[in-house]
Amino acid sequence: MAEVTDRHRAMLENFRNEFKRAKANPDKYPITPSYLRLEIPLTATSYNTIQWDVLANETTYSGAVGATERRLGTTDAFKAESIALYIAKVVVAAAPVISPTERSGMLLDSFVNPLTYLTTEAALLQGIYNGNLRLKIGAITYFEAIDCMRFLRVGVSQRAVGSSAASNAPIPRNQWDAMQWGMMPLTPQFTMLGTVSNSFTLNLPTSLDLRSAAGGVNMAVLYIRGLHALNGGNVLKPSA
Repeated sequence: MAEVTDRHRAMLENFRNEFKRAKANPDKYPITPSYLRLEIPLTATSYNTIQWDVLANETTYSGAVGATERRLGTTDAFKAESIALYIAKVVVAAAPVISPTERSGMLLDSFVNPLTYLTTEAALLQGIYNGNLRLKIGAITYFEAIDCMRFLRVGVSQRAVGSSAASNAPIPRNQWDAMQWGMMPLTPQFTMLGTVSNSFTLNLPTSLDLRSAAGGVNMAVLYIRGLHALNGGNVLKPSA
C-alpha cells in the first residue's frame, strides 16, 4: 500500500476484529501489507468475458501460476484495499508460450497505446476499458459492475512517441509517476479467502478477439493491494 493513512489504520483494525468475531486470536495469524497480481494471457479467438484464476492451485482460466503472478494461498485471507486493471504486451519468441524470463520483462500499461498495440488490435483492446468488473467472494457479490473506465490512466509521457532520429529518441516508457497509478480505492472493502470461490469477471461489451496482432502475447492483469493474513482463511467467513 501507499503511505499509512487513517483509512489504512481503520482497515487493519477492522481485519483484526474479523478474527475476534470468529473467536480467534488475530495475533496468531500474522497480518502484513501485501498484494495479489492475477494475470491471464489473451490467446483465445473470442472473449465475451475475462476471468482470472485467483487461488494458487487453480488452473481453469490462467493456467499454472506465472513467474510474475502472486495468487492467494488456499489457507490464507486477504483484505482488499485497492484494485487496478492493466494490460500488457509480452514480447515472446514462440507465441503463445511465455517463458519466465519473457514474463519478467512485462511492462504494465494503464491505457491502450496505439504505438504499442497495432491499430486494429488497439481498437479491440479498448473494449476492456468499456467493460465492467464483477467481484464475488463465496456467495456474496461485493461489486456487481465496476466500470473499467475508472482504471484508465493516459499520461502525458507515452511510450514510442517522438522522432526516431538519434538526437530526439522516442520516449521509452509510458508515464507512471505515482505508487497508486491506476489503482482504485475499494469501498466497501472485502476479505478474500483461500477456502472459498473468489470470482473476478470482466464483462466485455461484445465478443472480441484480444490477441496480439504481432510480436507478442497480450495480457490482462488485475493488481490488488491490501493486507494478507497467513492461514486466516481457515477461520474467517466472507464479510465486508
